Amino acid sequence: MTVTSKLKLKPCPFCGGVAQLYVALSNENEHILFEHYGVACTSCHTMIGTTIHGLTDFFDTPQEAANAWNARIKDPI
Repeated sequence: MTVTSKLKLKPCPFCGGVAQLYVALSNENEHILFEHYGVACTSCHTMIGTTIHGLTDFFDTPQEAANAWNARIKDPI
């Protein structure tokens, strides 16, 4: 599920596409157990905050997800 946020997200580092914050909900018997956040590119679908082969890389807050997405080794000149 995507969420609307006032957090500023940099464009995708791979394709320059628009990034979007999303929330992953875990629930059991219609009760939400937790919310975790991630960011995905709307063009090439690169994402952070995913579950791959049982390994999770989710973020506890929207700000943590945005900070991780916006982190760059070096900004372009």
